[in-house]
Amino acid sequence: MGLLPGTLVMPSGPRKPSLLRTPNLRMRLEWYRLKKKLRALQGCVTYKFLLKSRPWPKLRRGTIAPEAKRLYEKMYTAFADGDMATLESICHEGLLASFGTRINVRPPKESLQWTLHKYIGFSRIVSTNIVSLGIEESALYQVVVKIKSMQSLERTPANGVASDTTEAKKMVEYVVLQRMMLRGKEGRWKIWGTIEESKVEDVLGDDAVVATPVVGKQ
Repeated sequence: MGLLPGTLVMPSGPRKPSLLRTPNLRMRLEWYRLKKKLRALQGCVTYKFLLKSRPWPKLRRGTIAPEAKRLYEKMYTAFADGDMATLESICHEGLLASFGTRINVRPPKESLQWTLHKYIGFSRIVSTNIVSLGIEESALYQVVVKIKSMQSLERTPANGVASDTTEAKKMVEYVVLQRMMLRGKEGRWKIWGTIEESKVEDVLGDDAVVATPVVGKQ
């Protein structure tokens, strides 16, 4: 399954509406975020108590961000190594196909070395969506985890003479994890892919278009 509808990754920096210039737009966005948080809470309650699965499944919210980091490192290391078997074990079909295409077009015997130098701050869940699959004791659990890191990529051609090294740079990625419960049996977390921050116009539609900045009196 794809990214669940209504997934919100709150805009940041200049992409977030200003409380001073567009207060109405900002308040609409904050109200939308609050509703999404309430729906996420409802989804968590449904997942844990209302799917009639016994024993009750454990949400384990505190383990999700660490698991996202573990899979994140494993994914990029396997991609650099061209290790499709590992990628197949941790990635969903669409992402796996994308990696496979990129690996297949590499020059013969070219090698890549991906290095994670450090994480920046704390990785955290920024979006949660849980939906019933319409089958007894079955649901889809999808989260978005924000991961900030310093990383680099070294590319070495077949002759091994020259090496193209990308200097360590700051990366901010929103990693989508997904797991399914089918008839009471929980699957493992896998990476669906990565997404960008939500655009205000996509979230609010016409409300974003009609909002006008507040201009101070001269």
